Amino acid sequence: MTSRNERDLAFEKYMQEHPDVAQAYDCLKYHLAEQLGSNSSAYNDGLDSFIRAINHRTKHPRPDQLCAKDNIVIAPYNPNWPKLAAAELATIKECVPLPYVAMEHLGSTSVPGLDAKPLIDIFIAMEAMNDIPAWTAGLKNLGYIDWPENPDKMHERFFKGMPPFGIGRTHHIHILPIGDDFTQRVRFRDLLRQNDALRKSYAKLKIDLASTLSKDREGYRNAKSDFIKKALSST
Repeated sequence: MTSRNERDLAFEKYMQEHPDVAQAYDCLKYHLAEQLGSNSSAYNDGLDSFIRAINHRTKHPRPDQLCAKDNIVIAPYNPNWPKLAAAELATIKECVPLPYVAMEHLGSTSVPGLDAKPLIDIFIAMEAMNDIPAWTAGLKNLGYIDWPENPDKMHERFFKGMPPFGIGRTHHIHILPIGDDFTQRVRFRDLLRQNDALRKSYAKLKIDLASTLSKDREGYRNAKSDFIKKALSST
């Protein structure tokens, strides 16, 4: 079993050998400190999945990464979520300087007071999808992995924290063309922010679904989609 000292030395060596990754790490630390101030616990949470991703690359993962389950868990709203998202957005914009039309924190963690999977969803809208290889390389420097089996090449997805690269998903990045899909997602987020009754109904649905579909992400997502379509069509 790898000792902590061996893991730390391997991490330091990797940073020395990969200056682009080291620069991204420094950038992330700066923006987390900027957002979170003296909240060291939240600051460490913001770094954790990046560090674990590098531990995995150096073949020195922590034991809990290797036995972690990729299940759906709903957590109470955390007021640090918007700050973690703001730090991630600033880091992406600085470290992956590629063209885009819009970049938004969407998903449930972007809605104050809403229980959610503790996962920062960032959506990047593009004029065209031609720059995906460059985005892939840049996001890898930030600890993300892509989804090579993704059947929808017009909606690219990247993950940070997913086992065994971490102990649980902490960030998703979605890259898709600017259009109705993106604008409707923004609209649904804003509806949840504005409508207390809708927000409570959505929270109850997610808690109920997580209790029965904790291992079925596709089923969970499809069941939520029906609720979202109904909410959008009725306003």
